[in-house]
Amino acid sequence: MTDHEEAIFPPVALAVREELTFPAWATRGCEALALDERDADAYVDIMERGADRCRLLGYADAVQGGIAELATEATGRPAADVDSWRLLLQICSEDAAQMMWGDVGFLYVVMPEDAMRAHRWEDAWLVMECS
Repeated sequence: MTDHEEAIFPPVALAVREELTFPAWATRGCEALALDERDADAYVDIMERGADRCRLLGYADAVQGGIAELATEATGRPAADVDSWRLLLQICSEDAAQMMWGDVGFLYVVMPEDAMRAHRWEDAWLVMECS
């Protein structure tokens, strides 16, 4: 097997559907909601129902939280730009596709919103998180 053959995964069926997504728990977007304890518990319940999916756009199902912070630091962008990052693609670990990112983690392709709007795909970053 050559090196590049290790990166070829078997095809799997995808179901495309629209869904409402929310900022991950303990991120700046979630903290801005200033939820009380009851609402925070309900928020966590809602988040757990939609976790572990591949996703195009929307909010990421962040395993550890700080995807935007990681991308900001890695790119050397000013800390004030942390809220400009947007999810382009989320790829979950998937047994059927023989994809395992760390310990049942995710790959996230993120990019600053201004770069996305300008179609500057070279500004995209790949971030991996796992538990």
